[in-house]
Amino acid sequence: MTDDHLYVIQNHLGLLKIGRAGDTKARFRRIARDDLCEVIPVAIREREGWREPFAHRMLRKHNLIGEWYDGTDKARRAVIRAIPLHRHTEWLVSLGELGAIEAWHDRVRINRQVISARKLYQRVIQHMSHHGPHDAFDLEHYKIWEIMERYEAGRNERDFNLIRLEYSHDIMPKFTTDIEAAMSLWPDDARPAMWHGSAWDCCVEALKIRRSRWMNHD
Repeated sequence: MTDDHLYVIQNHLGLLKIGRAGDTKARFRRIARDDLCEVIPVAIREREGWREPFAHRMLRKHNLIGEWYDGTDKARRAVIRAIPLHRHTEWLVSLGELGAIEAWHDRVRINRQVISARKLYQRVIQHMSHHGPHDAFDLEHYKIWEIMERYEAGRNERDFNLIRLEYSHDIMPKFTTDIEAAMSLWPDDARPAMWHGSAWDCCVEALKIRRSRWMNHD
């Protein structure tokens, strides 16, 4: 949006992030929550969010994860040129120890996966709860099931392997239409002995169970 503000922040380890937002305070709260860090504002340029793509290109070689960049002197100088900022801009946080940065990076990567998995499950459940098999949505077009499998594998769950069933862009995956396939979507330790409804509903309930485990994921 043309009214977005451009911001430069540091986290508690001295790493840098450049982004854009209409409400920077709300964005900073979300970053602190999702990226498990303190947020220390360095600069906010009102209505200059349009500069963000250029700034990101300038800092490509310093990228760590998402829009976070290393906090080295070279990266800081690149930020000053890209925004641009005054060359005597005050950086309030010194660059942290490499071990601490690597540990934070791993936590953020995992947390982002958890957040993405929760959103994906919620999206599919909400749609399937309000529609039937006649409205296939984009379940097959965007290979949602394959994405779910990757999420579950990343969580070391080995009981999600249904996307090995054959399907195409024109055919819904069998576990939305076949009871036996839908039952196999359930986690092994939560699968009911029998299901008396439709395969579609069985699939929805299985996804709810998997979503709940992501909601409780640490």
